[in-house]
Amino acid sequence: LVGDGAYASLAKLGLPRTAVISRLRRDAALYDRPAPRQPGQRGRPRKKGDRLPAPPDLAAQAAPEQWQTVDVRIRARTAQRLLLTRVVLW
Repeated sequence: LVGDGAYASLAKLGLPRTAVISRLRRDAALYDRPAPRQPGQRGRPRKKGDRLPAPPDLAAQAAPEQWQTVDVRIRARTAQRLLLTRVVLW
């Protein structure tokens, strides 16, 4: 499922067999996944991990082999774009 930024909230619904792809602000606050709990660890589990850099900085830090070339349809034309995929918390 690809949609405008207004549909990004659908990702929380856990729709079956659906991946939500949405626009992201350049200054979005991104976080890594929380570390797994250690045996005997006390307190409430973390909901998010460490803060990550902004999306432009993440793109600049990515190694060239992490980027994929994909064909996308834009207004009835096919164009090649570079794609970087990473699982983060927004």
